[in-house]
Amino acid sequence: MLLAFAPAAWAATGLATGPATGPTTGPASLVLLWVAFGVAFMGGRAMVLLLRERSDGWLRVGA
Repeated sequence: MLLAFAPAAWAATGLATGPATGPTTGPASLVLLWVAFGVAFMGGRAMVLLLRERSDGWLRVGA
């Protein structure tokens, strides 16, 4: 799970810092990490569920 979320967290912290404004701290950085986690986790879950819905490969009859 951490390997899937790490790039999203890295991107969120990259967006939180800017050369003109400096690093974002406090609640704003927490919100950015929360949004990154939500997008990564829920997006990944949506992709898996869509693949499961569209194929029969995950079904095992009699198992």
